[in-house]
Amino acid sequence: MDLTFAIHRRHLGKIVYEGRAFIHTQDPNTFKDFVRQIDRWYIGLWQCITKYNIPWEGQMLDLEVAVMASEGIFSGLIFMAILVLAPFSLALNPIFILIPLLIDIALFLTPSIIFANLRHRQSPLIRYIAHFYFLRVVSSLIFFKSFVKVMLNWERSMPWFSPHRYQLDPH
Repeated sequence: MDLTFAIHRRHLGKIVYEGRAFIHTQDPNTFKDFVRQIDRWYIGLWQCITKYNIPWEGQMLDLEVAVMASEGIFSGLIFMAILVLAPFSLALNPIFILIPLLIDIALFLTPSIIFANLRHRQSPLIRYIAHFYFLRVVSSLIFFKSFVKVMLNWERSMPWFSPHRYQLDPH
């Protein structure tokens, strides 16, 4: 991510999608490893955002990252609100929780699963809906936590953080 931002900021070339690229990924083995991995990724994103002064430089990168980060923060806030308000909503009227869930399933999750099933010819993917929602909530909350952590300088206690590393060399 840092390299991508540096290439954009310094106008060192163009980054393009290469559909013929072949990669191998290593997924985390445990939930704890997953949480650690996405926490590292999100902290790195926020450190890059502060390092490269996103979204204040007027490049397309700024707009794209600002939109993505805003959506992530909003999602984290929404999930925190849902977690706090869900017990009250369920006690008063469960429909307030069910309607947004059903809309989300109909508009976003179902088309994604259908596409994945057609593309990979694996129909059992539908059984992972509950996992998807759980990991989506966890990821959103960690995204928000990493935003707060970096923006409030809580990461200064981390040995790899040095504010001097985040100054862009103008040359």
